[in-house]
Amino acid sequence: MAENGGARFPESVLISGERAEISRMETGMRERILGVLREGPKTVPEIAEALGIEKREAMWWVMGCWRYGYVAPEEKATDEGYFRYRAAGRQADGKG
Repeated sequence: MAENGGARFPESVLISGERAEISRMETGMRERILGVLREGPKTVPEIAEALGIEKREAMWWVMGCWRYGYVAPEEKATDEGYFRYRAAGRQADGKG
């Protein structure tokens, strides 16, 4: 089945390609986000601006970092309703 899997399920090949690309980008984006957060806690819009990416993309990457314990939110939201995120655990000192 491996030889003809792409022919039988072309959408699976496309999904695998997208997942592979995201996986390659993940470490780089995580390091970029942590680098920004080492300067101090920031909201998602502030992170997006610092990285030069869209807010929705920044939210996606920050939530991935939060899910795996790389970042943590501050306890109180800003007046605009955004939480500030900080580097968490060993990532906070850059020795990750």
